[in-house]
Amino acid sequence: MDDYYKKELQAIKVTMEIERAQLAAEAEQMLNSVNDMVIRSSKSPYSNDEAYPSSSKIDEVCKGANSNDGNQLDPSTVSRNIPLLGGRSTYAGGDNPMTKSGKYSYAYVPTMLTDYPAIGHDRRYDNLETVGFKGLFMDTRAIGADWKFVGEELSIAVNPYLDPITRTNAGLLGIGLGLIALLKTIIRYAQPNGTGHANVMMWYYISNIGVTNTPSINNH
Repeated sequence: MDDYYKKELQAIKVTMEIERAQLAAEAEQMLNSVNDMVIRSSKSPYSNDEAYPSSSKIDEVCKGANSNDGNQLDPSTVSRNIPLLGGRSTYAGGDNPMTKSGKYSYAYVPTMLTDYPAIGHDRRYDNLETVGFKGLFMDTRAIGADWKFVGEELSIAVNPYLDPITRTNAGLLGIGLGLIALLKTIIRYAQPNGTGHANVMMWYYISNIGVTNTPSINNH
């Protein structure tokens, strides 16, 4: 009997080791996927191999901001959005950067990683020609854009390689917008025969045309 129980215990140990190895591999794969998503979301348009624009490109934007061209970034409109840990956001929120002529601008290169998903979110709203709280609370066409933002912010929040402040800010932004968008999402998905989901996906693909999360000196 002793030999029998020893064999059973050994078999259980082997099974547990196999399952533990599988879980570790799956966890590592998940973390790598999340990290890749964050890196892609923070890519700059200026170079395919740079996470952020080169100093020469930053200088180019800054020189434009100091010019008298009305289409250039107005520095006074930077970092005046949602208060977060470590400062105010620039793109996350309703008080976005403007040009000197009063048009919305995407020329500013964010110092907060959490601002990059907001750039893509704002551009999707631009494609839908919807804005601000009206878009957040009422425009069901923007549901896909809203949850894309939520997913990208939460992917930052759960990334263990990022600093706690960035992760906390991302979690607050993702959960906050998700709660705002939840009611209109429930209403839209209550449509029968899956038509709600089809409608959401159709408008998401329309909103996503030509969209990236990266700043642009061309304000697009």
